[in-house]
Amino acid sequence: MGDFITDANDDLVIVNGDFLVDESLEQEIAYIVKSNVGEWKQNPTIGFGIAKRMRTVQTVDDFKQELDIHLKLDNLIDTKIKLSTEGQLTISAKRNE
Repeated sequence: MGDFITDANDDLVIVNGDFLVDESLEQEIAYIVKSNVGEWKQNPTIGFGIAKRMRTVQTVDDFKQELDIHLKLDNLIDTKIKLSTEGQLTISAKRNE
């Protein structure tokens, strides 16, 4: 699905005077991971809130299970979540069209 693309600072990317529209699944996943429940007016139940979760104690399995729930709330399927021992989070998913 295409959407407006943002840069690393969450600013809209402008190319030749127009907003850049491109495949946005990776960007959407990042926003779900970063946002908190209640921040999305159109779906207030979505928002994993990784900043808050990093300050709590939970098992890796619980962390991955709760993240998977939030991704599925946004109609994502075939989710694969990896969390390395160094804390590197890798997520892949597909949009259920």
